[in-house]
Amino acid sequence: MSQSEILDEQKKLLSQLDPRLVKFIRSQKAQSVPSSTSPSELPRGGSSRENIPLENVSKQSDSLSAAQEPQEVTMEGEGEEEGVPRPPAVMEEVLPVRPQKDWVHMDKVEPEKLEWMRDLPAPRKKGTKKAMQARFNFAGTLIPPNEDLPTHLGLHHHGEEPERAGYSLQELFMLSRSQFNQQRMLALSTLANILSKARAGGYTSVLKGSVLSVLLDAGLLFLLRFALDDSVEGVMSAAVHALRAFLVCAEDEECLDSTFSWFRGLASFPLLPSAQDDEDEEDEGVPENIRESAKEREARKSDYDVARQDVVKGLLKMKLLPRLRYILEVVRPSPRVVQDVLEILTRIARHSSSSATQVLDCPRLMETLLSEFFPTSWTAPSLTPRQSAYGFPLASAMKLLRVVATSGRHACARLLNSFGVTERLSHVLSIEPSELLLEESEAVRITAEAYRLWAVAAGYGQACKLFIELYPSLAKSLQSVHRVLDSSNPLLPLQIQRVQALLSLLTQVTNTAGCHQELQTSMVSSQGHECPPPPPVSWGHITGLQPSLLGHLKGFVKNLDNPLQKESSLAVIPTYLAYLHAYYQQLSKQSCFKPVETLAGTRTADI
Repeated sequence: MSQSEILDEQKKLLSQLDPRLVKFIRSQKAQSVPSSTSPSELPRGGSSRENIPLENVSKQSDSLSAAQEPQEVTMEGEGEEEGVPRPPAVMEEVLPVRPQKDWVHMDKVEPEKLEWMRDLPAPRKKGTKKAMQARFNFAGTLIPPNEDLPTHLGLHHHGEEPERAGYSLQELFMLSRSQFNQQRMLALSTLANILSKARAGGYTSVLKGSVLSVLLDAGLLFLLRFALDDSVEGVMSAAVHALRAFLVCAEDEECLDSTFSWFRGLASFPLLPSAQDDEDEEDEGVPENIRESAKEREARKSDYDVARQDVVKGLLKMKLLPRLRYILEVVRPSPRVVQDVLEILTRIARHSSSSATQVLDCPRLMETLLSEFFPTSWTAPSLTPRQSAYGFPLASAMKLLRVVATSGRHACARLLNSFGVTERLSHVLSIEPSELLLEESEAVRITAEAYRLWAVAAGYGQACKLFIELYPSLAKSLQSVHRVLDSSNPLLPLQIQRVQALLSLLTQVTNTAGCHQELQTSMVSSQGHECPPPPPVSWGHITGLQPSLLGHLKGFVKNLDNPLQKESSLAVIPTYLAYLHAYYQQLSKQSCFKPVETLAGTRTADI
């Protein structure tokens, strides 16, 4: 190699080395030069080798003789011994395992690695009044700062404050993007538990601020949305569970189901945030003909801006529905994940009529739900509990259909006519729950949700022809209530829900039948003008049910004196009263109405 090539290679080598290492070697060489070279031989402007420019150092090192090379090597070795302190000798008695000579790579002790095997010091009590960083265990429970937990729980790690057990929110976010599947699953599951406890108010008295707000500001929605696209099913399932914990409040859903049978309980308000004043301020002073519509304004915003104002809208903008459809249709996950996905879709449908329409319009989503979770035929499961949720009717899937139908009569008509929900309702409700080849509790839930879905349709004047076809089955279901009244055992919670749903259906059918005569008269007198047709069910179809239901009400009122049946009786009596209110209100509009006889009948009812 020529001299210039050698210099180029030296420059390249020096640029790749650690500058601190180069500086250390130069300082050791500078200390050795005065012993063999006089100070007058040093370059002008410096008194040591350390101040020599890089180019001069390279030239001078090349001009050294071969006799000086061993001295340089020796001096570098001495410099390492003097400048870098040797690690303290480790006694074999201190080692957790006594090393053996025939073990591979056990001939050299590495003290820096042994440091991680020592016992951690006890958490120090910091004498400060400032708030400390919150740390959680895998169940989402907040760990006190001074609590000393054993290391076998797996809550200690090599992050900040290794002596403190638990994971902070920042560490969980970092762990959720790990290269290891188990760590991503662990982080997402822990976040799901934290979200569940935060929704239940578990941190209100111990943490400053809102955990949900902190997570939202940190980008939780984007983290979960990215995790849903993970190719590992375990990570994807953990992300679904965390998203369900963030969006769905089980207590709210339970209350909404309980109020369904109340007076006008079918109507529900959209669960969306309040309108933003910023949008109105932007349009001030702008002519109406050039103002942006709400859809155009939303399309112009970024995902982050939309999600900051409305979480559900942000998720819809991030194409959540097609991903959930893919999970149900292609991945076919475990029953728990299926349940979580259905609850997420239900919460989205409750957001607004626009969101419910997007659920209805998502390609192949409704077809997948109906074919897999509301089939027309199935076989009895061989294992209990079932290993798969596919191929069997699910109450949560019917609830999703009911919530979508509640968003408007057009959505309900599409479900009944375009997706064949009417035939599926007829198949489920034409037989008793015990004949559905399902677990008893699940069969009762399915029939209760089917009655609720039918009640929503009947409130719009739809699916009333089905009432005439299934009248014998409805009468048989009412007879089962008679048997409960004659026994001393109270109604079980699921049986109460089924009775309430059945009465809600009869109430809506009664309201629809009461309009038959009025609509019939309007159509005759319209003389060719367009007017709504009368419903298939008339007042004569429902009058035979009133005496039976009035007898039920008397029986439940008498059961109030029985301590065992008091609670169940109080739960169903308001539903019977709502039915009687609808009956007598519509009776007054009929041509067969006789006020005196009706008043006498109500007085002799002796409730």
